[in-house]
Amino acid sequence: MFAIAKGHGRQQQGVNIDSATGRLELDPFVLEVADQVIAGQVIDDRERPVPGAQLSMSAEGQPDDTTTTDSQGRFRFMVCEGRVRFFVTDQKGYAEVNADSGDTNIVVQLGQGGYTDQDSPRRAALEGKPLPDLATVGLAADVASDRRPLVLCLFDAEQRPSRRAVRLLAEQHATLTAKGVAVAAVQTVVTSDESFNAWKENGAPPFPVGRVTGKSAPTRWATEVGSLPWLILSDPTGKVIAEGFALDELDAHLEALK
Repeated sequence: MFAIAKGHGRQQQGVNIDSATGRLELDPFVLEVADQVIAGQVIDDRERPVPGAQLSMSAEGQPDDTTTTDSQGRFRFMVCEGRVRFFVTDQKGYAEVNADSGDTNIVVQLGQGGYTDQDSPRRAALEGKPLPDLATVGLAADVASDRRPLVLCLFDAEQRPSRRAVRLLAEQHATLTAKGVAVAAVQTVVTSDESFNAWKENGAPPFPVGRVTGKSAPTRWATEVGSLPWLILSDPTGKVIAEGFALDELDAHLEALK
């Protein structure tokens, strides 16, 4: 027997009827809240967006849900915390994808009518390496070339935790600047000009904001992180010393730089 509710996952219990009394007793069903986001884009073998692809989701404890990609091949699910498996169907191919709640940069590539089984993407860690070329995400070269530590926030303006992270960094900007720390942000999820400009009009932060306009090999460092928001900290030489940490850990990382 299943229990399902809108905005929640589902739960299953076995059914055992008392043969003597004919009574059926079940433990309480506890459904997890579907308050996490999984989002991404479906592309074909030439890396072109696939609009109208059908997606369905099925995983233990997760909602049963379906959706269709938009004109840019984008999709979005609300899920419970945990691992999710979803299926993509289109005349160009079929894919089964494993992802984790919070993954908002998933890229599903369909082949020539073939089947693919893939995990949500992860790029190589940046820690200990030079900061990638920020020009690939629309930031000026001098953002990371003035011999200051740089806090870089990868975010999605359509995601509430991301908006909160950018807002908190904006509130700390004056303090960080006084400490000699630069701040910048990058909208890593490909979105329309209208959506991005509307977000900026509602209160752009006081630091430079870049944007990924299309998924490609040079922007993979920004689009294939585990979850958003994603913080990156580089030292005054431009070497990444930490990434993927929580905002409340920033002071400790800055202190370690000293």
